[in-house]
Amino acid sequence: MGKVTVPVRDADLWLVSNLPSPPDPFRIVLHRGLPFHDVSTVPDPQFQRPLIGVRALRLAGLKVELDFARDTVSVWTP
Repeated sequence: MGKVTVPVRDADLWLVSNLPSPPDPFRIVLHRGLPFHDVSTVPDPQFQRPLIGVRALRLAGLKVELDFARDTVSVWTP
């Protein structure tokens, strides 16, 4: 598959906790915006998602855990 160009939307990312007494939402500033592949090229809507890069997560100082066995992502804020 070749290179795909997608639109970039001006956006920031807000993380909201799912814990019973959560802290305030955590804002991640996306200086370059948010690329989003919203063209229906694949019949499966699971593939139509925002593309959040590792750079934004790293700059925010987050701890991220991917559990492929359980299909979960856990994120901790500083």
